[in-house]
Amino acid sequence: MIATGAALAVLASSASAGTPGPTVSLGSAGGLDYFKATFENVVSQAGATAECSKGDHVTGGGGSVNGDPSSAELSVIAPTSTPDDGWTAKGASTSTPRKVATYAICGGRATDINTSTSSFVAGSEFSSGEECDPGDASLSGGISANNGDTTIATMRPDFLGVFDWNNRFALESDDTVSRHVVCAATYPRTVRRMAAPVRRDAAAKLVRECRSGEKVLGGGFETHDGDATFPFEVHAIASRPWDDPADANKVPEDGWLAKAHNDTGAKLTLRTFAVCAA
Repeated sequence: MIATGAALAVLASSASAGTPGPTVSLGSAGGLDYFKATFENVVSQAGATAECSKGDHVTGGGGSVNGDPSSAELSVIAPTSTPDDGWTAKGASTSTPRKVATYAICGGRATDINTSTSSFVAGSEFSSGEECDPGDASLSGGISANNGDTTIATMRPDFLGVFDWNNRFALESDDTVSRHVVCAATYPRTVRRMAAPVRRDAAAKLVRECRSGEKVLGGGFETHDGDATFPFEVHAIASRPWDDPADANKVPEDGWLAKAHNDTGAKLTLRTFAVCAA
């Protein structure tokens, strides 16, 4: 299903051949720069880093993996290890080699990245709430793990008044997982969201547009079944900035796209979140 005005909505897991490509510019809008890097022929845990220009700071980023959504997934979507100057996405495939794309949104204003790191055992299903410093607001966030056997079910800004950023994931092997939130007081922002159903054993893609004059700073998604029991069976395929094909430029500043695959036996809800700045 595809919806817009606010809408357009998942995947599985996997090794790599090939090399990461360079960062390329997708253009600029509203004082923000949008970048992309790709990694071809990915089979298992691999992906590229999209880097900001020197002196700029990342506000958000995302990733996508192409091909059949039932046999691939994103396992890392997070700021780089030098946290304010880029973004990394990694993925895997259980079938044919795929292309993994990474997106970074960068600007000249300062951002802070808060990170929590913990070790988990195989079979863990975990939800975490990440906090910004007082006076800051969340722009984006993400998850990174050493082994990459991570199924990401949720990474989204708060809309219930509890935490600044929420992450939910499951692990197929023992691993150390870092949960990140990108924060700033220098970017006034509004969170826009929408939801759509994901049928069982199917994929869904959903776009949440920013309003006219706004530019997307970051974004995220949530897969929700009412009581949150299926993180191993929901696979993230895309969470990235989106370009409205109807506008004149080709810069992905218009909103946020999320895509997921539902391997469960029940219908789920996919929510997409766009963090927008005027």
